[in-house]
Amino acid sequence: MEKYKNIVFNNDGKIIEKLEIKLDVIPKIFLIVVFLNLLSIFIGAFWLELITKPLIVPILLIQKIITFTFLHLLVDEAQTLLRSNEYKDEDEDKNELDTETISSVSVLKDFEKVLQKSSIYNYALFFCFLGDVFLLFNATFLVGLVFFLIAHYIFCRALWGDSNKKQGFVMKNIALVIPFLVYLGTLLYFILPHLKNDIVLQIAVIIYGCALTASGILALNRYNSTSFSSFLYIFIGFLFFIASDTWIAWQKFVLKTDNVFNGLGIMATYIFAMYAITKGSTLGKRYLLSKLENEIIVKKIKEIEEMEEIEKVKVMPYRKSKRKK
Repeated sequence: MEKYKNIVFNNDGKIIEKLEIKLDVIPKIFLIVVFLNLLSIFIGAFWLELITKPLIVPILLIQKIITFTFLHLLVDEAQTLLRSNEYKDEDEDKNELDTETISSVSVLKDFEKVLQKSSIYNYALFFCFLGDVFLLFNATFLVGLVFFLIAHYIFCRALWGDSNKKQGFVMKNIALVIPFLVYLGTLLYFILPHLKNDIVLQIAVIIYGCALTASGILALNRYNSTSFSSFLYIFIGFLFFIASDTWIAWQKFVLKTDNVFNGLGIMATYIFAMYAITKGSTLGKRYLLSKLENEIIVKKIKEIEEMEEIEKVKVMPYRKSKRKK
């Protein structure tokens, strides 16, 4: 396969190689902001929490956007490679592919589809950011809940699009839904009795609980649909998301108390959830791009082999006629 790789992706197959972009500065800023946010909860400095909490998701989002901006640049580079005349040479072997043949694979179109899918997670992260801002204040708790509900709806769409859909892991093993339904039933059983006097909040909690559970199920449905590392990051991320939101509901509606331990636990699980989901969605796209590269190379090899077979067929009648003479 290696000897054909340069036909599609330039001499060293640099398209995939360049995906390993290291953005060292942003992770360091992220760690500083996380530390300051957890410190603000520990020491009870609400002013510091007001500054740091709204920055957590945007920093992750910025890192993801910058990474995929580079990927868009790589698409442009691929376009240049595919349209160049680098491999068109009069002395070239006939079995090598010209630019028009390579372009027929629709590499650019496939790259763009992959990159467009990644943007869905960005929208969900944006609504998580809005939810973070409004959940800082008790008076706007319901507004924050609505924004997170929108985020989970978008997450569900992204997860469904990333999976094998009806042929996904959970869809083929429907019994795997049972633990999630048990969780949802248990949550509502303990939470709803504490919301007897607020019908609106009861409806909101039921809807949000269903959306949260659906996210977990669809995250599991991605198994075997993408790289294992991408699946693991996103699935664990949503498990931590479920744990964080359950903790919030338990503290707010059942315990009705606020202490340092609960605050740190809720925020730590939420931060890790956001990090894991963002990381997993990026890994998933890199996997798809790598898979796309391999598919293109396989197609090219197949075309070359077919051309070689055609050449053999053309030569055989000539040899037979020569023997008769």
